[in-house]
Amino acid sequence: MFHGIKSRRAASTLITTALCSLALMPAVHAAEKAYLQTTSSGFLVKWTAQDLSAAGAASPAATIFSARAKAKAEKPKKKDKTTVDRSFKLLSVVGPLLSYQDESSLDWPGMVHPGVGDVRLYHAIDLRKPTKRALLTDYFQADDVYKAMITCAPVKKFLKAAHSQPKNLAQLMAALQNGDVDMKNAAGDDAKLLFNSDMLSQFCINKVSDKAADVSISLYDQANNEIYPMRMTIATKDANFSAWLIAAAARKEGILADKMTALAPDAETDFHFDP
Repeated sequence: MFHGIKSRRAASTLITTALCSLALMPAVHAAEKAYLQTTSSGFLVKWTAQDLSAAGAASPAATIFSARAKAKAEKPKKKDKTTVDRSFKLLSVVGPLLSYQDESSLDWPGMVHPGVGDVRLYHAIDLRKPTKRALLTDYFQADDVYKAMITCAPVKKFLKAAHSQPKNLAQLMAALQNGDVDMKNAAGDDAKLLFNSDMLSQFCINKVSDKAADVSISLYDQANNEIYPMRMTIATKDANFSAWLIAAAARKEGILADKMTALAPDAETDFHFDP
């Protein structure tokens, strides 16, 4: 059975009241519990308690991405007897680039180790080709991504321990693949961070500085069963992407992750699947 979990009524009211005052958010019926609605590069992105979706701005009824549809399509088969809780958060919208957080928790009869099979990651898609993963290197030059990643504390610590000195992004990704490193998280707790081969598609755009973007790649913290955002600053050299960044920073089109978090820190779209 498929259920949409309702957010806390008080929190939803505060979020809806704050967001509806923004120029970015047109009037939306209160029953939809809207968190954000924005157009960007000809696409309409809408985030409510019921769904995170995107469509062409000229044809909003023709959905090209839906968290609800994705969660329902990927739910386990009944014979697996697995209960799933899944949560989505909108992170950033820059031009056609949409980034969101996807967390899922699994439970089944006789489960010995809670958290086994859980997934907590960011995902990025380009709405012009939504069935494919968007990569950092689609928007930033590979050498600039390499220069930014090589300065991140988890990467530096891992490479030092591995006595590895990669010279470019391809070598860096090969060195990090399926590796892990012990760090402290933002709360000061011990964390075990996992690197994976899909890291370059698991990112969001936090904010913009002069000719650069502040980006987070999600690393899974196995010790605390949560996301560790690995932040870095990457130079922007693509004129179109730079224009999209400026528009998102000004909230003319789209939105950046730091602003999205400030506007709706507790907002999420939750789904629950019973066997």
